[in-house]
Amino acid sequence: ATPERWMVLVTQRNADVGEPTAADLYRVGVVVRLQQVSRTPSGGARVLAEAVGRVRITRFLTAAGHLKASVLPAPFLIGALSAEDRARARQTLARFEEYVGLQRRIPAEVASLAQASASEERMACAIAAHLTVRHEVRQRLLESPTLVDLLQSLEELVTSVIDLLRLERKIDEDVRGSLYRN
Repeated sequence: ATPERWMVLVTQRNADVGEPTAADLYRVGVVVRLQQVSRTPSGGARVLAEAVGRVRITRFLTAAGHLKASVLPAPFLIGALSAEDRARARQTLARFEEYVGLQRRIPAEVASLAQASASEERMACAIAAHLTVRHEVRQRLLESPTLVDLLQSLEELVTSVIDLLRLERKIDEDVRGSLYRN
């Protein structure tokens, strides 16, 4: 049996920095279990990883030209979810399903993945992972202190993106309509 391989993933503050230092990295990330690593023809690597939990970096160390980190678990603060919070989670999921339907680059199976989540936390993380937003926005979601805060941020974000996608679709239809009339 292959031993499990683990890694901590964090986001760079600026993607243009070729060799990031500790100051170039956010302090909240995720610990992942590496599922598959394969080489691409261009010499890069394709990595399939499963996020297992959120972590906070307490210290970066440089060893043999690589950054290593000391981490602490940073789970979302989760109490018992109220009926209102559970309703917000269902509403966020419904909005995400609509988002997937409007977003041409995301396969429909992604909505099914979020629906099949075993908990509201896994569902919220699945939704956050599949939104096409800037990395600063994704990082802000990751750093949400509580699950309720994450659900609220997701609901607001998905709603605003849906409004934008609807407007883009309407403009596309109007342009196509005017082309056909001319």
